[in-house]
Amino acid sequence: MRTNRVFSYERILSRILDSRGEHVINPLKQVLGWIVCARRSLRWAEIQAAVSLDLDAEGVDHDKQISESPKGLFASLVEIQSNGTVELVHGTARE
Repeated sequence: MRTNRVFSYERILSRILDSRGEHVINPLKQVLGWIVCARRSLRWAEIQAAVSLDLDAEGVDHDKQISESPKGLFASLVEIQSNGTVELVHGTARE
């Protein structure tokens, strides 16, 4: 049985994705997937580095870095810890 909290997270995610252009939705989903599925909490700098990798050119493309903060991207779904890690607000948000 799904809880009201899960439905709240789904509504938040829908609002976040609906407010963005089509070209941004897949990268947003990818970053959120990394945050949700990582074995440990990821630092924002690590996420930025992963986004900047250009596998075709075998280098780093700094123009690919995300200009917004994690809170700017994911609103109330994430928290930024004092050590720079980005974490979901609650474990139930993984559902």
